[in-house]
Amino acid sequence: MLFSAILGRFTRSIHRMRLILAILAITAIVMIARHLYRPTRRTPPSAKGEAMVRCATCGVHVPRSTALHRGEQWYCSREHAEHHDD
Repeated sequence: MLFSAILGRFTRSIHRMRLILAILAITAIVMIARHLYRPTRRTPPSAKGEAMVRCATCGVHVPRSTALHRGEQWYCSREHAEHHDD
């Protein structure tokens, strides 16, 4: 009787341990799979940014290639450039 009680507890603890190990193994497999199949990250923007200039009317910074240059001033739009011409 005592032997069967001890054997029963031992058997239950082995089943619990197997269940815990199975859960840990599944968790590890899922984490590894996520790591391996994760989409690649976008490359960071290059350090060669375009020069920005400040609009003399509203103060917004715009890329130099899209800004309008009148005299020594830069403008973000034609309307702002004309506003300063007045």
